[in-house]
Formats: sequence, C-alpha cells, structure tokens
Amino acid sequence: MKQCRRLSKLTDGLKSRGVAFASVTEQIDTSTANSELIFHNFGAPAAFERQLLPTN
Repeated sequence: MKQCRRLSKLTDGLKSRGVAFASVTEQIDTSTANSELIFHNFGAPAAFERQLLPTN
C-alpha cells in the first residue's frame, strides 16, 4: 500500500508541474483523462487487496 501511495503522490507532484507520467512497460500515459483513469484503476485493486491481507 505504501508503494501505491508513493506512486500516486509522485504522479500528483508531476502533474502539478505540468509533467505527465508514461510507463515504458505498459501503455499508460497520464497526459489524458482516460489514461489517468486507467492508471488509478490499476492501483485501486492493489491497495484494496493489501488492506484485506492480515497483518502479523
């Protein structure tokens, strides 16, 4: 979950500076509203799954 939050903060910081995030391994580019939505939709299930895992 920390990595999801960290990546989200990073992309928000880039966006505030007018810079878009583009992945070189997936076809994700946050310069458009559609691709930004897809980017966040990838992160949401991962964050949800981590919250379901028991902590020891």
